[in-house]
Amino acid sequence: LNPAVNECVARQIYCIVDWHYITDYSSSAVNTSTLNFWNYVAPKYANTPNIIFELYNEPTTPNNWSTWKSVAQPWVNAIRAVAPNNLILIGSPQWSQTTNNAASSPFSGTNLMYVVHIYPQHGGQSTLDSWVGNTSGTVPYFITEYGWQNGGGSPTSGTTSGFGVPFENYLDSKGLSSTAWVFDTIWQPIMFDANWNLLGGDSYMGQQTQLYLSNHKNDDLP
Repeated sequence: LNPAVNECVARQIYCIVDWHYITDYSSSAVNTSTLNFWNYVAPKYANTPNIIFELYNEPTTPNNWSTWKSVAQPWVNAIRAVAPNNLILIGSPQWSQTTNNAASSPFSGTNLMYVVHIYPQHGGQSTLDSWVGNTSGTVPYFITEYGWQNGGGSPTSGTTSGFGVPFENYLDSKGLSSTAWVFDTIWQPIMFDANWNLLGGDSYMGQQTQLYLSNHKNDDLP
């Protein structure tokens, strides 16, 4: 982890350090391992302002916001105890798909954003509206996973014209932060072929993602 973080620091770009669990979040074993991770990692980067902490990649069950808050708030508190300023990204149950509950019942603390993961087979604009759009004026959302690949495994199957471009336009219209998933040759939705050539057209997301980033490269610079 540390070499990647140091490279981001040297290049003055943002880096999300993500506790990449995808499981039931309510067990004592998960609680212990999550606290151990953040108690170890957070102090190391507490004074590095471009390092962002993503609390827990995809909580699955129980699919209950109040239960999730009761379990995860102490994790937020543990990070804040040693890292008072780093941005913390907070997901939600059901693979970070129920985050709109933060509008009526936010976590306690400052400098928090709420994570959503969405792919083509989750639905169209009505899904986007219910998950983020209807409350994006009051809740700071960060979509840390989105992407598409024509014929990709569920739920990633989609096209540039059918999902990618409309989704990017939606991001801009709502002022949503985002990172595309995934910079890989194997793990879907892929951006590259086996020789690391950037893939594009209507079937792959690599070239369109590069274009989207390029179009916004001068936005909101500090």
